[in-house]
Amino acid sequence: RVRGAAITVASLALADAGIVLYDLVAACSVTRINQHLFLDPTEDEENEQSGNILVALMPNLNQVTQLIQTGTFETDTCVKGIDLCVSGCQVMHKIMKAHIKRLAKNQLIKTETDLNK
Repeated sequence: RVRGAAITVASLALADAGIVLYDLVAACSVTRINQHLFLDPTEDEENEQSGNILVALMPNLNQVTQLIQTGTFETDTCVKGIDLCVSGCQVMHKIMKAHIKRLAKNQLIKTETDLNK
């Protein structure tokens, strides 16, 4: 359950530390319960799961950096789960970029303030 969050925040931490990255990596998971898919499931949903997919993605490069599937999926359900994860990663990526831009802007303002003292 925490693997996707760990990948996402690790990417943010590297960017915040000034490490040059090809792209931010966003990760999302989907859990299958019976024939229903749940994006970024709760602990209770994960406890009931019959399968899980995790996708880590660099959206600007359209590259999957990690894909893990556990349990059983019909082919079409697996494809839908991957598509749902990719969509979730794209939304998360936009939020991550906005956060990094906000951090950079705040750092620039702080630097300019310090220089003017």
